[in-house]
Amino acid sequence: RQPLLDAYDENALMSLSAFGSYEALKTYVDESRNLDRVSSEIRRQKLLRRGRLQIVSFLDGLPKTQHDPTTFTLDLPFTSESLMMFTVTGMFKEREGKRTGIRHFNRCFLVVPRGSGFCIINETLFVTNPTSANAKKAFTSPESSMTASSSSAGAVTSPSMPPPASQEVDAATKQTLATAFSQFSGMNLDWSGRCLQENQWNYDKAAAVFKGLKDTGKIPPEAFIKT
Repeated sequence: RQPLLDAYDENALMSLSAFGSYEALKTYVDESRNLDRVSSEIRRQKLLRRGRLQIVSFLDGLPKTQHDPTTFTLDLPFTSESLMMFTVTGMFKEREGKRTGIRHFNRCFLVVPRGSGFCIINETLFVTNPTSANAKKAFTSPESSMTASSSSAGAVTSPSMPPPASQEVDAATKQTLATAFSQFSGMNLDWSGRCLQENQWNYDKAAAVFKGLKDTGKIPPEAFIKT
């Protein structure tokens, strides 16, 4: 999670909220900044992470997880030339420890233009238990493991080899998807856009392909260089 440093503004703010059984979500509830439950102003301020170092250090201290990209959703409630807000939701499970149940997450980001890309200035992370119906749908297919084969779903290619153009998605949506995928993958916008385009702008499909390629060391270092 250390590569996330470049994704956050130096003055960014981030907080976590969690709701559910304390026994099941202890790690998250202990760090939850739910203002209905945290009355102490001192503790409220302590639970508000400020700056990229605090934020990434906090994220790095959370349990290691495995996400199911087939459960991901992406919503874009607001966008302008100077500010964009988007939310990513889905399900995950912890890879280590005794608490291995499936969790639901919602991450809401505020991002602004920065250089040739974007930078996060505010994030809220919400963690809870999924409904029984949703939990049964998670991690039930090969794509759920994020180890899909590149031969069956396309692959990330060199920027010198432009992929075929897609006409089903408008330019604004493509930019939003590429930005969200860049935050998820750590790749720059160019490579993120190409990965999405080669997978018909299907975010879940592109995420599964990316993970499979990354796990096998097939993504070159330049894909993660952001200017």
